[in-house]
Amino acid sequence: ESKNRESDAPEAAIALDELLGKAGSQWDGRAIIEFLAETEMEIVVMLEGIEPIGSCTIQARHSYTYDQIMFNHDFKDPVSRDPDGRCVVNIEAMNQTVPLEGAFQMPDDGHASQ
Repeated sequence: ESKNRESDAPEAAIALDELLGKAGSQWDGRAIIEFLAETEMEIVVMLEGIEPIGSCTIQARHSYTYDQIMFNHDFKDPVSRDPDGRCVVNIEAMNQTVPLEGAFQMPDDGHASQ
């Protein structure tokens, strides 16, 4: 039984917990995508920081729907070192992803590769 059963978690959270929480089982990527689509699941990300010069609090938020999520991808590392050993940050690389080798391959239906 799901650990969320005793809480006031929404049914979608309980169902996802049960889908992912089966001990010793392999996760089924297609089933997860179908679940996210059927429930119209959305992930909301909120970041907060303090700007060091004026000590202003800065907030950023973004939401991602199931068809914007890239499974089995990782972000490119935007930080490297130049020949003199100084850190170089490639701002353009911050939004670039690379597929993970050997990971579950998502179906080619546009949900995982856009």
